[in-house]
Formats: sequence, structure tokens, C-alpha cells
Amino acid sequence: MPSTDRAFLGHPRGLALLFGVEMWERFSYYGMRALLVLYLVNGLHWRDADAASLYGTYTGLAYGVQMAGGVVADRWLGTKRCLLLGGVLIASGHFVLALPALAAFYTGLALVVVGTGLFKPNVSTLVGQLYAPDDARRDAGFTIFYFGINTGAFVAPFVTGYLGERVAWHWGFGAAGVGMLLGLALFVWGRDRYLRGLGERPMGGRPDRADVEPPTRDAAAGRRVMALLLVFGFAAVFWMGYEQAGSSVNLFTERHANRVVGGFEIPTSWFQTVQPLAVLLLALPFAALWQSLGRRGREPSTPTKMTAGLALLGASFVILALAGRRADAGRS
Repeated sequence: MPSTDRAFLGHPRGLALLFGVEMWERFSYYGMRALLVLYLVNGLHWRDADAASLYGTYTGLAYGVQMAGGVVADRWLGTKRCLLLGGVLIASGHFVLALPALAAFYTGLALVVVGTGLFKPNVSTLVGQLYAPDDARRDAGFTIFYFGINTGAFVAPFVTGYLGERVAWHWGFGAAGVGMLLGLALFVWGRDRYLRGLGERPMGGRPDRADVEPPTRDAAAGRRVMALLLVFGFAAVFWMGYEQAGSSVNLFTERHANRVVGGFEIPTSWFQTVQPLAVLLLALPFAALWQSLGRRGREPSTPTKMTAGLALLGASFVILALAGRRADAGRS
């Protein structure tokens, strides 16, 4: 049941637990993501196009199967069991990736995809279950949780990237597995302490109570569904651009960016820390800005904010295209 606990920054202690668990899961995901294309091109000597194709397939599946993970939790396993099983599969996948065999490589990727599908949607569900539907702390709780995601994404490339690029590729993959094991250990330690009564049983299928009325359909509900589908479309466009960071931008950085500072050559994968660092630095100022504008009745609508984000993403690729032209012409 929802908690009125305020021991963690005014929020339930379960939020602190899920913050840490998700931080380590994202450490494992983004740590391996920073290395994947570099390993395919430099370690296995694949063509750029083939490496990008596999990368796109992998990331698409990792996010695409999450709907199935939610169904499995709701109908059969419950949220906590899905979280535990997903974490085990993710850790196993990273350790299998650490084995120097092509069959192990594909098997490891498949395990990470399935594990992510079980883990990712259900950890967010547990965060929501910490709060009653009318609890004003809910949005702030998800903001704190989002900090955990980006903390893991920021730290991961420094560890897995250095090990993978400077020691051995499989050391980097293994380090990602260790990160997921730490998240699993934290979850097992704290789930009965701080998440008692949450996500224990599946919700099942349709309610069997006779006094539960079926949902009604009206014009307003239809408009909300259409708005949701529209958001899906814009979100897909955004993530298509965003995920270039791990593929084309990663390769461009390695081949054309001056990465030497004071005699030290910065590993290519370390540049994957820029985006999560920007989130960590700018999330609170932007939240304060929206609150300030909101008090004056001038806060932009959510669609306006999304449009601005897409515009900035497009502008970034204009800059990258100009940099690419200079690189193609042999200029730095």
C-alpha cells in the first residue's frame, strides 16, 4: 500500500532504495551501450553500417519489449518478481558478453534485452506505487528517481569505457554485469524492509467483481487516446535522434574529435557522459524556471516544451552536420 513515510528528502524510504537499484541498472545498460558500437567496429572489425544496424536493433528491442514486461508483471509474476528476474537476466547477459565468442555475444545481447524488458517498466511502476494517487509528492518523487537514472548513466562510461577501451573489451562488459549485481543485491536487501506490500502479486486480468462497471467511452477519452498516440510519434522521433549518441556520434568522436588533453587521450566512451551530466546540472534549474513561470501564469504547456526539445535536438544535428562537412574536407 502507498506510504506516508517522509524519511528520504520528504519521500518514502522505498524511493531511496529504488533510486539506488535503478542507478546500478542504468550503470550496466549505459556502460555497455557506450562500448557496443566501438567493440563491433574496432574489436570485431565490422563495417560501420552493420554495427549501427545491430546497435539500432538492440536498443529498439530493449525498449520495445518493455510493454510485454508490464503484461507479464500484471498477469503472472507481480512487479517485484519481474524486477528480480529481469535483473538476474541483465547481469547474466553482461557476463555472457564478457566471454570471447561470437555466439556468447549474441546470447548476451538477447539476455540483456529480455531482462531490460522485465526490469525497466516495473521499477518505474514500483515508484508510482509508493504514493497514493492524490499524493502531491509523486511528481517530485519521479524527478528524484530520474536523477538516479542519470547518475548511473554518467558514472558508467568512466568505468566500463576505460576498462573496455584500455584494458580489454570484455572487462568493460564484465564491469557492467558487476554493476547490475550490485543493484540486485541492494534490491534483495531492501525489498522487504522498504517495499513491503507493494508489487507482491499480479493484478490479474479483468476484475471479477460484479459491482465493477466496465470503463465508459466518450469523446474526451478518445481525444486523450489520440493525444497519447501523437506523443508516441514525437517521442519516437526524439529517441531516434538521441540514440545516435551511442552509434554515429560515438564513431565520429573517435575518428574526428581532438581527444588529447595534457598528454592524456580521453577514451571515446567518456563522451557518453555529456548528456546525463547536462540532465543532472539543468534539471533543477529548469524545474525552478517552470515553477516561477507557473506562478505568473506563463509556464509553457507540455506540448510546447516537447516541441522546444525536438527543435533543440534538430539544431544539434545541424551543428553535427557542419562538423561532418569539415571532417570530410580534412579540416578539424
